[in-house]
Amino acid sequence: SNTGDNDNNSTNEIQTLSINGNQLSISGNGGNTVPLPIPPTYVPDIAIFEERRDNNMTSAITAVNDAFNLRKLETVVKSSPNVSLDGNSGQMTFLLGSYLITASAPVVGGAHHKLCLRTSNDEIKIRGTSESSNNNDLTGSRSFIVGVLNVPADGTVFKLSHYVTSGGGIAKTLGQPLGQVPGQEVYAQIMIQKIQ
Repeated sequence: SNTGDNDNNSTNEIQTLSINGNQLSISGNGGNTVPLPIPPTYVPDIAIFEERRDNNMTSAITAVNDAFNLRKLETVVKSSPNVSLDGNSGQMTFLLGSYLITASAPVVGGAHHKLCLRTSNDEIKIRGTSESSNNNDLTGSRSFIVGVLNVPADGTVFKLSHYVTSGGGIAKTLGQPLGQVPGQEVYAQIMIQKIQ
């Protein structure tokens, strides 16, 4: 017992801390319980949009050579309160913030291609990977986007555009249907996660 602490009781020198849920308690006479703060549950804010076509159809998928081709996103796979999709124009409207963007889209039979995220005024904000596909058959490849988008103000509009070069012996398309599995064909995809 510590006799210098003005407490000569040798039975209350050691106390026990215990926790039950978010309640922290100390034992002994005069012991009490205090609540601990509960951290908020993190729920990722993610939107997923896709460009789809009916099974075994390539309607409106033919690429324009040496130009940006709009990827016609029209399907909301997962919605978010911070970004909305206009299924008619394929354009996305963002609220103020920073977003992690991942996207990909194919080109078939086209020489070289690159997917980009652009503003409604055609300014490139995120550049995708530079890819090539075989000029003379239906072999395709995908261009990928990974980047951070800083949106300066509510209501800012962006679009997914695909640059395709000229060349090659067959018509270039922005997707080749499988035609064997029931349901829609999925071509372009974008996932948007708000990070700030």
